[in-house]
Amino acid sequence: MPKGLTPHSIIYDLVTAGDPQISPDGTTLLFTKSWAEPDEANSRSAVWIANADGSNQRLLAGEGKRSSQARWSPDGARIAFVSDRGDRGNAILVMPAGGGEATELARHRGGINGLSWSPDGVTLAYTSVFDPDDPEDQGPDKDAAPPIRVVRRIDYKQDNRGFLNDVRQQIWLANTDGSGARTLTSESFDFEFPQWSPDGSTLAAKILLRNGMEGQLGLVDVATGTVSRIGPEHGTVGVFAWSPDGNAILFGGDTEQTWQYDLFLYDLASKTIERLTGDLQVQPDAGFATVSPPSQPVWLDGETVLLPAFRGGASGLYRFDIETRALHPVQTSDAVFSGSSFDRQSGTIYQAGSSLDGTGQIVRTTLDPPSTTVIVDLNADFLQKTPPAGWETFQIERNGCQIDAWVLKPPGFDPAKRYPMVLDIHGGPNSWYGPGFTPVPQALAGA
Repeated sequence: MPKGLTPHSIIYDLVTAGDPQISPDGTTLLFTKSWAEPDEANSRSAVWIANADGSNQRLLAGEGKRSSQARWSPDGARIAFVSDRGDRGNAILVMPAGGGEATELARHRGGINGLSWSPDGVTLAYTSVFDPDDPEDQGPDKDAAPPIRVVRRIDYKQDNRGFLNDVRQQIWLANTDGSGARTLTSESFDFEFPQWSPDGSTLAAKILLRNGMEGQLGLVDVATGTVSRIGPEHGTVGVFAWSPDGNAILFGGDTEQTWQYDLFLYDLASKTIERLTGDLQVQPDAGFATVSPPSQPVWLDGETVLLPAFRGGASGLYRFDIETRALHPVQTSDAVFSGSSFDRQSGTIYQAGSSLDGTGQIVRTTLDPPSTTVIVDLNADFLQKTPPAGWETFQIERNGCQIDAWVLKPPGFDPAKRYPMVLDIHGGPNSWYGPGFTPVPQALAGA
């Protein structure tokens, strides 16, 4: 009987491929490879580069213990990325796409997220924490007594972030010539995933309220730092994208916490929000606060949007027509994909992927004709020798709703034998499982 996956093998033998980014000319792919070492408390990561079809994979940036978030400059000549190389915290570095020395643009004691090149390639927008009690980011005095904590807000801490008090993620701007970085915002809430308007004058970003359980769309004037908040304070915003002409922003969210997103269109000239759907039959991939980024929509033209979304727990690409409000499936998969990097010339989207049969994959989906191909599969050899759980899917009906479910079976499953059954119930907040590789159920099935 084949040996099943164990917690040890899942953590230390499997590696992750994520955050694929295709070059502006569509020829070269960047992605982040992550793994764990038995003698280290934190995972490691490095930036890899490959041909657009996944061939010729090679290390691009691996100095330090963690390098990630590689982003192409608009002209494809440079690559920016985040690394913990150096003596203190994390840094943004930029290097020639053809190889060479990396130049440090900014450094922070805390994390750096959401790198976004300005359209002219002169500036990088990103988010990092700002502490009003430590504006110079010097950190605590090691010889001083522990500070007294005075808390005046209910969202003073958060999972995966710890004690926050008034520390929040602000938007920063770094000059790509290495001449310095500065804060653009100084608000009492978090910002995530800044995106430049086509003319480079404004940044759209996700505003997180109440530890990400509620949110709005934020528009930030790059010249002044003035913030405009779009949408109701107790609503949600998950995904968003500028229209090609910069006159509108499509976003997925809701006016209250229903946990079912709809699509909205914000018009910058009239400052009005138009609700485009009332019962969207898919769930846009909004990621999860502090855990995973969203898969942002892509405008194919002035009237059509490509929407990465889930239905029945499985990933798909859907074409949404702004004028007719019609939603059409382009390609669906019995898998779970995340992220999105679109090559407009070839009509191809790149995403990280996993399924019940594998993990550590990068997939490429062409729109015409619709076709999905695994182009990077980092765990194929290991899972060939140590297979994941066998599986089957079924549906149950409750209160008139069809609910998708899966059964994972141990390797060498014999239907003539009896086995103990573990019922794995997702906790809170509201979410779901799907046909992706989920470590805990895999470990239980392999036990």
